[in-house]
Amino acid sequence: MISIIICSLNETLCKQCTENIAATIGVEHEILAIDNRIKSAPICEVYNEAAKRARYDILCFLHEDILFHTADWGKAIASVLSDETIGIVGICGGTYKAKVTSAWIDIPHSYRRANMKSKDKGGNLIDYVVKSDATKNLSDTVTIDGLCLMMRKNVWQEFNFDEKNIRGFHYYDLDISIRVLEKYRLVVCHDIFIEHLSAGNFGTAWIDETFIFHERFRERLPLSVAVINVTEKNDLETFAMKRFLEKCNDAKRLNLQLIAKLIWSYPAVAIKNLTFAIRIKNN
Repeated sequence: MISIIICSLNETLCKQCTENIAATIGVEHEILAIDNRIKSAPICEVYNEAAKRARYDILCFLHEDILFHTADWGKAIASVLSDETIGIVGICGGTYKAKVTSAWIDIPHSYRRANMKSKDKGGNLIDYVVKSDATKNLSDTVTIDGLCLMMRKNVWQEFNFDEKNIRGFHYYDLDISIRVLEKYRLVVCHDIFIEHLSAGNFGTAWIDETFIFHERFRERLPLSVAVINVTEKNDLETFAMKRFLEKCNDAKRLNLQLIAKLIWSYPAVAIKNLTFAIRIKNN
């Protein structure tokens, strides 16, 4: 019923993850765990090659550093994906994606949708549960985080992962999210609870790929589940750039060249955040 696809870089985590899946999934499945430690192939290439070999009609592209805490979660996924208006199911995502360079998570908490336990900046595990409606088990989003991307095989065949433009390990999830969204819904499933064992990686490679991704999708962004007014949009774009500047500063990449690049690409928002950028750089 479900083919689990993992691009593995850590034998211990992979073993722990696959054992957890076997104990919790509750349906017939196979696990295609691709050891990518030596070849270090781009993740899009690994995922596409494994998907071609998959035997089942539901594909679950999964990071190896997660654990499922919901019994029979495979049945829940099969039920959700029986709705053919839905293209991708995930565990966390956002209801707004800014036009400015930023991660999908660079939005206020109320715009996020998630059902998981994850590490904060200090390495502490905290519950991270955000729903749009307490009575609904699904939340519509415009992005799905790559830690867990689940879709019917025909959706992957129609859109697959972009090996041509994405040659690293970042933005494959936002890329396929935005393309699939043109035809299908993206949803976060609140019936499944997971534990994410590591924090996000927002280093130099991520920053470089952020600029490349946003230039490629410049005409499609921003995206929002709901219609928003100009004031709300401006506030969200400003918020997103602030969070991006903080990530650049943490990665030791916040310099005059990067600030100038932001001003050139997004003059109004960047100039509005110029004082903020100088302050965090000096601190």
